[in-house]
Amino acid sequence: MTGRLSSFAPDAKVVHVDIDQAEISKNRKADVPIVGDCASTISELTRAIGNMTQEAGPRDLREWWSQIEHWRSRFPTRFDWPADGSLAPQYVIQRIGELVGT
Repeated sequence: MTGRLSSFAPDAKVVHVDIDQAEISKNRKADVPIVGDCASTISELTRAIGNMTQEAGPRDLREWWSQIEHWRSRFPTRFDWPADGSLAPQYVIQRIGELVGT
């Protein structure tokens, strides 16, 4: 949930990945629209980032990780499970983070 779209991360670049072309930029304009299924898209993005890192060398991400840790301590992950038994989107993101080691 973003709350009020007009004030949500106003200076951010938006990368919108969706399997459904009709959903791209539906609520907020995507700076980088990507249409594809999750498995192939994540695989291709991972490969592209690996190639960029190999060419340019690793970036110093200490400041970025410090900011993330600040957000995590200030806004811990909390969510309610949907009553219909489906997966909560927050759980999916949390689980992906656990699987990839963040």
